[in-house]
Amino acid sequence: MRVRRALRFDDFRAVSRLFEPEVVGLRKLLTDLEEHWTEASACALVGCSTLIWRDWKVGRFKPSGAARRAIWCAWCFSFHPDRLHQWQDWITWGRVRQRSVPPPGKFAEDYQI
Repeated sequence: MRVRRALRFDDFRAVSRLFEPEVVGLRKLLTDLEEHWTEASACALVGCSTLIWRDWKVGRFKPSGAARRAIWCAWCFSFHPDRLHQWQDWITWGRVRQRSVPPPGKFAEDYQI
């Protein structure tokens, strides 16, 4: 008989690293945020200074893991809030979906007549 162990934090971290966006993809997210918000507002949303923001955009520095997650979360909240529907979306960076998400205002099992 095979014994199954519970998933540990390291397991979730390994899965998350498989799906995290590349640096080039993060620059696209930064550009999208800057076009939607002002640079100062986008920096405040992510929680960094404008100097660090500019360094990330030109590729002088690479964002840390926490900064990548903050950039992605700000981008999702601004453009695709449906990607943050389930806890699995946080681990897989919104790339894997187990079930379809109903449109806003609708329920998955809407049997109303």
